Amino acid sequence: EALSNANWGASSTLMREIANLTGNYQEYTVVMREVFNTMQQPARNWRQIFKALTLLEYLVKNGDKRCVQEARDRIHTVRMLSGFSYMDGAEKGAGVREKAKALIELLGDEELVQEEREKARALRDKYTGIGRDGASRGGMPGGSGAAYDGGLGIGRYNDDDTASDKKEKKKKDRKKKEKKEKKKKK
Repeated sequence: EALSNANWGASSTLMREIANLTGNYQEYTVVMREVFNTMQQPARNWRQIFKALTLLEYLVKNGDKRCVQEARDRIHTVRMLSGFSYMDGAEKGAGVREKAKALIELLGDEELVQEEREKARALRDKYTGIGRDGASRGGMPGGSGAAYDGGLGIGRYNDDDTASDKKEKKKKDRKKKEKKEKKKKK
């Protein structure tokens, strides 16, 4: 479903479930094989190729650490897509090219990978809900703002960023910018 030819992307719930599967060795192998096989499909399947790149990016940020290493080991497959083109009345390859280039840039920068994985982890920690087993996974203070999540353990958003959280984020962003400027000077 995440790699279908449908005219819409995979849900965040499905992407999260797939990322969770990468923690299991057998499932990991199946997931990564499908992602890379899909990237090698004929150009007429450009939607599926784009979805495979999107899923790989998600797995690099949210999946098991092995996803990062395998993506780096197989970067040649992604690099080939940076020149992707397909005409079907109009040029359909721009999204694939842009996603491939962004993924190549991400995989080429270890610090950026770590930052993105940390951001993804922080974002996941904000989402809470009620799991399949009915156990509470958190939620809004006082139990308000409940949202049905289909029993998948994801659903409520806990938006309680404090002023100190925002200051810390600004501080990190400033340090990151300073680091980039130092690299440019060298």
